[in-house]
Formats: sequence, C-alpha cells, structure tokens
Amino acid sequence: MVFRGIVDENNFLADINSYNQEIPSTEDVQAVTDCKYLVLSKSAMKELSATIIEWDKIIAKIMSKGLADKVNRSVQ
Repeated sequence: MVFRGIVDENNFLADINSYNQEIPSTEDVQAVTDCKYLVLSKSAMKELSATIIEWDKIIAKIMSKGLADKVNRSVQ
C-alpha cells in the first residue's frame, strides 16, 4: 500500500475517475481513529440532482474547493 495523504475531519473524499467512469476504485481508505462516513451511490446522486434544483452547483462547489485545498496543501 502506498500512502497518499490524510483527509481531515469534515472534508470531502472521492475517487472521481472511478465514480465518473463507474469502475472499481484503485484507492483504499483507512481511518486512524473511529469515524463515521457517508457513502453516496451514483443512483443516490442522480436522485438528489433530480430532487434538489441547485444540487449540481453545490457538488461543483464542493469539488472545486476540494481541488483548491489539495493544491494549496501541496504548495505549502
């Protein structure tokens, strides 16, 4: 296993390529403390998108912030 990083509490984590291409992820997630996590399936995301008018914009903002945070961590 290759260590790739730590995700702090209350942050978003996803294997976007796996999710978008609907293929198994090559990533493995391991908690170092007790935690709770939420899994949103592709079908759940589609349902939320159809139900909540601004859902796609919300997800886009989350993804954009996550990418910006990742870039900022790598620069520091």
